[in-house]
Amino acid sequence: MIAEQKRVGESWPSSVIGAMAHEWAHAYQYRAGLDDKLELHADYMSGWYMGHKQRYGLAMDINVFSDAIYLRGGKSGQFRGRPYGSPEQRVAAMLAGRSDGYSRASLNTQFTSSYVNAASNRGYSYVSTL
Repeated sequence: MIAEQKRVGESWPSSVIGAMAHEWAHAYQYRAGLDDKLELHADYMSGWYMGHKQRYGLAMDINVFSDAIYLRGGKSGQFRGRPYGSPEQRVAAMLAGRSDGYSRASLNTQFTSSYVNAASNRGYSYVSTL
């Protein structure tokens, strides 16, 4: 958190919230039994969450989180022996998720299991094309 604050100044919460959403997505993946394209899918889901927050009016600097993903998207990165995806793929997945979340959010949105599962399925379909 302190490193992000030094790196981006007052926009640091966007990077931290995005990272927390990304890690939540890994917990979701584990529970759902997903085992392919995990990092790209988690990037999509974190963007989806941030898109909702932006639509609800929370000030999110999507570029700060995008930069953070890009910086951590080294081609040698691994998760359980699987590649993370290129920095460009990771940012593309996050931006696609952000667009999906933003376009579907409303003040009446309830994060039910079926709602999150549907977003996960859209995300998995998207990252399967990368």
